[in-house]
Amino acid sequence: VANRYRDNPRVSIYQNDQNIGMQDNHNLAARAAGGEYFCLLSSDDILAPEFVEKTLSVFLRYEHSPDYDIGIVMAEKDTIDQNGQIYPFASFYPSDFVCKGEAHAKVCMMGNPTPPSFCLIKKSSFLKTQGFQKIYGTAHDWGFLFDINMVSDFGYVHDKLGYYRIHSNISESSKLNFKYIC
Repeated sequence: VANRYRDNPRVSIYQNDQNIGMQDNHNLAARAAGGEYFCLLSSDDILAPEFVEKTLSVFLRYEHSPDYDIGIVMAEKDTIDQNGQIYPFASFYPSDFVCKGEAHAKVCMMGNPTPPSFCLIKKSSFLKTQGFQKIYGTAHDWGFLFDINMVSDFGYVHDKLGYYRIHSNISESSKLNFKYIC
């Protein structure tokens, strides 16, 4: 599919010689991103057409704020199964807001509000972290969300702007997420 866009000057295609794992692949993709912002969309998740517009607007609204240095903006999602059936997913927060990153990091210590697919990330904030770390195991996305909140502030868009793919065959390693984050 990517090769169909090879001649588009806005598209860069990178292919690893071997499987390097999700954490390293996320880090390579984030560092290779040419823009000021990026999203690490998993191949089985879906974003709404207005995802970038609505999440980017939070960054732009606080761009010159003396009070906030937004580094990541999260949007809400519903779930979708392998057959395309959509299931409503309870929102993590009740309304749009921004907050200091350290305050949100405390929330991340208790639970993972979202996978990276539903976050727009400021590249300069990403570069202040160690990226997605293997020390967090299968909870590397959860650990990254904590880490980026320790170096920048957090924005939230309550709108459902994507679909998180659920699978019937959840791996045993995925069940260990809580062990690694603790």
